[in-house]
Amino acid sequence: MLSLKTLAVTSALALQAAATTIRIDVGKNGLVFSPNSTNAAIGDVLEFHFYARNHSVVQGRYDQPCAPFPNNPFYSGFIPATESAENATVFQVTVASTAPAVYYCSQTQHCAKGMYAVINPSGQNTLQQYGSRVTSNVTAIDPPSNIRVPNGGVYSVQSNLQTSTSSSATSAPTGPAATPTGGRPTMTPNPTSSKSGFAVPTQAPVAGVVGVALAALMMV
Repeated sequence: MLSLKTLAVTSALALQAAATTIRIDVGKNGLVFSPNSTNAAIGDVLEFHFYARNHSVVQGRYDQPCAPFPNNPFYSGFIPATESAENATVFQVTVASTAPAVYYCSQTQHCAKGMYAVINPSGQNTLQQYGSRVTSNVTAIDPPSNIRVPNGGVYSVQSNLQTSTSSSATSAPTGPAATPTGGRPTMTPNPTSSKSGFAVPTQAPVAGVVGVALAALMMV
């Protein structure tokens, strides 16, 4: 009979094999997320890469465009980048539900200009339906001031900028792209993240989970 520790190692290895890191570029091609429609499974990691000039990622709500999810949304804070290169810091959110979700950039008029995206669109909760509610004069809303960053996810610093990842995603039209202007100040990271209604925060990388399980097995 397999011991509980052996089963823990097996489960961790299965999780590592199944999880996919999905790269999402923030502002690389104007005021858009690329891709802006993504299918993700439980355990997958959404990895946001930030480009010029100063953008954020905020979990939103379908019934109120460009406004934060009311129950502890995932939030990257503002992460600036130069015109010539992406920021080395990425924001990672681990998926804990396959329910549809939407997110946007909370930089003033960016959401109104098409900077929003969906995860696991279904039924009426699609990119097109969300976009139909966005008006040109809507101003994006930041999460409440008590939401520290990163919230519902973690920061990670790339050792190089040649990282490639896989995804099950497509790009769909939103609003017109525009050149980013201005920018809010970057927020100071909070090393402890609280739980999001959509994703699991501060989860150790899968490789780390496997390492812990293997270490436990070796102690038998």
